[in-house]
Amino acid sequence: MSKELEIENTFLLAKVPLKVIKEWKKDFTKDIYYPQDSDNPQIRLRQRGDRYMITKKYPLVKNDLSTMVEETIKLTKAEYSFFATNLAGKSVAKNRYSMDFDDYVIEIDEYLELLSPLIVLDIEWRRKRGSYASIIKEFNAVKEITNVSALAAGKMAGKTYDQIKNQF
Repeated sequence: MSKELEIENTFLLAKVPLKVIKEWKKDFTKDIYYPQDSDNPQIRLRQRGDRYMITKKYPLVKNDLSTMVEETIKLTKAEYSFFATNLAGKSVAKNRYSMDFDDYVIEIDEYLELLSPLIVLDIEWRRKRGSYASIIKEFNAVKEITNVSALAAGKMAGKTYDQIKNQF
């Protein structure tokens, strides 16, 4: 099991830039959140491309969603399939575009199915939070949503875009 801190800033985008679509790594990602009846599920079963994992994700400091603790266990495809088939959860599907930079990773999530046309940009800092003004300008970020708990993926799971759009 791995345990790490995820230090990030999250922003809404109006569209996925063409440069990103053409040049960045793209993975189909399916997340299933547990327990199904929770308003804020912290356990996530994930398929990202051909990788599978289960993660417990929670804030390091209460009410600060910019620094999260992630405890992750890698799974085989068979283990993932067993959990996905036998446990009822709320799911989210998205295309995730990602690019590594020196001090951070940028991930752009293009939500599919119920949450389309939602597009979110995450800046994940490797060591400490840095300045992101030039990044959000380059990607034409619409609004920062880092600490909008209603827009955390686990809280959006199972909802439609129309149900969450009033949060931005």
